[in-house]
Order: sequence, then structure tokens, then C-alpha cells
Amino acid sequence: GVSLPRPSECPFLGVKREQKLLPRDKKKNKRDVPVQGTLTYTISYTEGVYLAPVLFQYHNHKFTGFARSVGAGETARIYGTYKVKLNNVEQVFGNTYQAWNKLYESAQKIFENSLVKGTVAAQHNHLYSDISITKKGELNTGEDLIKLLKGGVKGGKPRFFTYALKDDHWYFSETGASFFVDFTSKHAMHACVSEAVRYAGEFHFQPNEDGKTYRLVIDNNSGTYSPSKSALPLLKKVFEINFPNLEVEVLDFKDPKLAIYKNELLTTSQKVVVGI
Repeated sequence: GVSLPRPSECPFLGVKREQKLLPRDKKKNKRDVPVQGTLTYTISYTEGVYLAPVLFQYHNHKFTGFARSVGAGETARIYGTYKVKLNNVEQVFGNTYQAWNKLYESAQKIFENSLVKGTVAAQHNHLYSDISITKKGELNTGEDLIKLLKGGVKGGKPRFFTYALKDDHWYFSETGASFFVDFTSKHAMHACVSEAVRYAGEFHFQPNEDGKTYRLVIDNNSGTYSPSKSALPLLKKVFEINFPNLEVEVLDFKDPKLAIYKNELLTTSQKVVVGI
């Protein structure tokens, strides 16, 4: 959204001000009515939502992805990372952050070791490098997001995504892809090893009963940051603000619905095609 200073940073807010009005020169402004006196006014602040375009970047890792696919015995395919600039994340989450989980062993190996931490940061910088951008644009609606990710379907198979949400951007890639298998923590990589994030987890698109529309199902499945389920409503609000008409379902990673949803998607033999 539009970057605006906080009320506490604007000393003129709520302060009554006066401006003297001087009479105009009748010779230079013959059509103007002479005005004289004092104008008294107060500038106030109203909390609101200010939206700027939701911009995305798609980073293509074609050659590295090809090598990893062959090495893993998979069909060669392209792997990519996505960087999406979201609005009003800071305004919605306020002081709510998710710090890295100090009880999680994998997270300890990253954040308590400067060498490993530097390596993960380098991975992030490589995967989100400007030179790897192959597609960018705007996402104005929920339908735009669904089309960009093709309903979470690739090659007739459902795909699941791992994400990290920071103040400025939403970073994500496919979950479980062999391209990312040797990363110590995908969430830490997407977050560029930030000590804290706004949220992190996984998401996918779930077909609705009509078979034509989709909803975003997003959770807090991240051992690295272990986001509190109490902040799920904030996550939902951010996506509803940024993607009008997008149906959003937020779930705790322990919710039985997630297993049911994933099983339904993985066992279905029907190929879903999403218009582009």
C-alpha cells in the first residue's frame, strides 16, 4: 500500500493551526473577491486500507532444475520461485511476529551457526536474484493469482507450496520439489534467514464443489517458525485485502481437514485445467 507516516510521527496532526488571509490586489485579480481574516483548521488522521498494485516476480531456474530432476530420477521440469509484493501486511499484523523456533533442532542448526546462516542467505539471494526473473506483472484479483499458479496444477497433478510472509513480500515455491530437497529449511531460505517473520507455512488450491472455482487453503505448517494459530485470522485478512473475490480458508497444520484435502487431491484421477 501507500507508505504513510504513523500518527506519532506527524507532529502537526490534531493541532489547531491558523493561517492569515491577506486581501488580494484588485488590480491584478479583478475577478477575485477580496478576502481578509484568519482561517482556523485542524488536520486529523483516519485509519484505513490503502492499496497499491500487487506486483509479482517469477524466477525461473530452468537449467538447475533440469539437472536436479535428472539426478532425482524425475521427469525434467522447470522449478521456480515467486516473490509477491503484498499491501498492508504491517498494518494488519501490527506487533505480531513469529520468531524462529528455538526448540526446533533444524532451526537451531541454522540460526546458531553463522556459516550455515550465511549459506542459507546465499541460497535465497540466488533463487530470488533479479537475473533469474522471467516473468513479472500485476495481480488485481483472486482469479489472477489462481491463473498465475494454474490452480496449483502442473502436468495434471496437484502442487503444494511452501511460503514465508514478511512485511514487504510473500515468498514461495513448490513444496517437496527435488530442487529444494537439500535445503536445511525451505522456510528459512524463503525468509532469507530472518529472525522473525509475519507468518510461514504451506498452501494449495482446493477445487470447490462446482468444479469451476477454487479457494486458497493456507496453513501454519512451519517447524522453523512455528506460527501461532491465533494469528491465522490476520493471515486471512491480508489475503482477502490483496486479492479481491479470493475465497480464503486458513487452517492450523494439525487440523484433520488438511490431510483430507491433500488426500482428495492426490488420489483424484481427473485432470484439472485452469484457463490462463
